[in-house]
Amino acid sequence: MLKNLARSLTINAVSTLITSAVNLLQILLLAFIIGPESYGLAGIATAIVAIFSLFSTLGLGPSIIHFRERSVDNLQYLYWLALLSGVVFFTAAVTLSPLIAGAFSEPMLESVIMLASCSLLLLPIGLIPLNLLEQSFEFRRLAYIEILSSIAGLGASVASALLGGGALAVVTGTLTNISIRNFGYMLAAGHHFHPRLQLRVFEVSHHLAYGIRFVGQRLFNLLTTQGSILIIGWIAGATAVGRYSLAYSLVDLPSTKISAIFNRVGFPTLCEIKDNPTSLRQGYLDLHMYSTTFSVPASVAIAVLANPFAAAFPSTQWQGLETLIQILAVVTAARAIAGTVGPLLLASGQVQRGFLWSIFVFVVATMGVTCGAISGAELGAAMGMGISMLVVLVSNYFFLVRPVIGDCARLYCRATLPSLLISTSIILAGALSLLLFEFTNIHLQWLRFSVTLTACGASAALPIWYFSRQWQHLPVFAKTVPQVADIEQQESPFDQRTA
Repeated sequence: MLKNLARSLTINAVSTLITSAVNLLQILLLAFIIGPESYGLAGIATAIVAIFSLFSTLGLGPSIIHFRERSVDNLQYLYWLALLSGVVFFTAAVTLSPLIAGAFSEPMLESVIMLASCSLLLLPIGLIPLNLLEQSFEFRRLAYIEILSSIAGLGASVASALLGGGALAVVTGTLTNISIRNFGYMLAAGHHFHPRLQLRVFEVSHHLAYGIRFVGQRLFNLLTTQGSILIIGWIAGATAVGRYSLAYSLVDLPSTKISAIFNRVGFPTLCEIKDNPTSLRQGYLDLHMYSTTFSVPASVAIAVLANPFAAAFPSTQWQGLETLIQILAVVTAARAIAGTVGPLLLASGQVQRGFLWSIFVFVVATMGVTCGAISGAELGAAMGMGISMLVVLVSNYFFLVRPVIGDCARLYCRATLPSLLISTSIILAGALSLLLFEFTNIHLQWLRFSVTLTACGASAALPIWYFSRQWQHLPVFAKTVPQVADIEQQESPFDQRTA
């Protein structure tokens, strides 16, 4: 049974590693080809469409997992409700695009938003199949789909950029990725789900109630991250957004992808043990340790490698990129530590608490970013965001973790400790590499990048190996894996209907 959960984590890890590498390559190539202004326009359009996208899905995906929905009819209702919502918000985004472009004084932004809005029609197609596959722990199929869609998105975006697509090249890659991914989910879940036209909102009102609360919570989380891009764009322009977006993408991608590995498996697992407070508490602390042990050092490693990354963009238009990367690495590390509470809140049904907390985080971050952007454009905004996230990190335990699972400050700090120790070893390895190159007077950037990356990886390998040996003895496995196995072996009503 332990092998089943370990296999799910391994498959997710391999898939995430490959897709992260592809996405990182895509970010670097596009930024290098189209320049900061076009990259900034794409960043603004993506931020705006992301907000519409949150509303269009109505929070139905997490609701399906939370309620362990297996009713064929209810899933049909949810599927068509999501599609209808996607059409409504696609229409709204296209209609408002001229006004949004005018507000940012960027005429080109209108066409970019219109094209990016097509994703609102595509996302609902795979919403129900994706959550059914996750609920059934069919992560191998998901891995194949996501790797293929990432590679296709890379090819489409780079080809469009080389043909002079500018900001539209970024959107073209994203739409290609989303299209292949969502139609792939539909095909992979064919043994679970076959759409047929049915729509009764009343029958799924409990899903809508949960989903609306989820959207409220995620809205302010999304505004916290994407709002910084919109504030910088409105105050300092698209070029400043391009520099900020590139730096943020570089530091946020590894941390976010790594957290997603554990959240994807952790959320349905916590849902299975949510009625047992002791198991839920231990399960969350274990999830917190797993996630932060990898995600926080990833952000720190990007900060250590900031100089070689910035050297890949010698143009004066990208000036200040190194400092931006280092400051925003602090932001993503703080978010990685504080963000592990998300699956706990959703699994325990504490969506209202998460919603109120998201408002607080949004207010604090908006104040910091706005004041920083006014005083120092994108660099000032990054510093404001960094200070805000440190405040949030300190408050996170007292307002979220402790009220849900009880007083566990010592255990919480102990679960966070491995990530801090590994991060410290990475910083020391990076500092030694920097001193080595300074004394030897070697200025080959590719060699500096390779040596520093190797040193960081080697310094993190030993502590990760040590801590990973302890994980197999953690109590959560003994409590959750049998339940996960029961999910995998449970006969699905879809299989009965198909038969």
